[in-house]
Amino acid sequence: MRMLMVGQPKIVGADAESQVYALDSIKRYHVDEAKEHPYFKKLLPEADIDRLAVSVKSYRHFLREGINRSFELSEGAESFIEKSPIHTLYYSQILQDYPNAEVILVSRNYGAIAHSMVWARWIPIIGKRLAEIPILRIIPYLAAVVICYDYQQVIQSLKKDIDYKLVQYEELVKLDRQEAREYLSGLIGIDLEPLYIERPFSPEASSRERTLHTDRISAFKRSTPQLILWLEERLFSDSPRNSSKLLDSFFDMLIRFRRRRSNRP
Repeated sequence: MRMLMVGQPKIVGADAESQVYALDSIKRYHVDEAKEHPYFKKLLPEADIDRLAVSVKSYRHFLREGINRSFELSEGAESFIEKSPIHTLYYSQILQDYPNAEVILVSRNYGAIAHSMVWARWIPIIGKRLAEIPILRIIPYLAAVVICYDYQQVIQSLKKDIDYKLVQYEELVKLDRQEAREYLSGLIGIDLEPLYIERPFSPEASSRERTLHTDRISAFKRSTPQLILWLEERLFSDSPRNSSKLLDSFFDMLIRFRRRRSNRP
């Protein structure tokens, strides 16, 4: 998303994970609430947001008209992009609203995804010191594994239902700047300008903004509990010998419970 948004005049977007479909489903947003959504404040000037809020009747209409207005304000733009992992769970509704949308599925090692969830979402809540206590460390990882397992089931359905383009994260991060530019240009069908890439130790890079960082491929294993690594190997491995019907059945039960507690489709 960062590579496609920064310094690319042919591409429009809010440079943010909007989660607008998830929030619409969970909170039943009204237009007045949408006006305060950070996504729209990044996407449009305040005057346009206020004007749209008066002229539209529904949140979904507000989103569509906001996207249309962003094209009007961006001379020469050819494509609107939206990136939010949670929208994987809402792909059916998104394709109903935008039947001509092109789907790019970015696939990544599930262990790395779980690790990223833990350190971005839960460690800031429980604190790094408490996270060193083994039992407290395992609980958020278990929660992340359940979420990843849920996504895995949905993605298997997605792959059967729709046409999509696949990007393998671990391969993308190995490309140099020009290789990445050529690859992404071919992927979205737009001749991109030179890419903005944050390297892990460059002056402009922060600990949370590393667009290309090969350490992400396997470094997560060093701080992931062994029990979690064992679970991930059996739940997410392509090797049949590592699968377990009992384990799969247990996690199927967990995700059914998780879905009942939310307004997920």
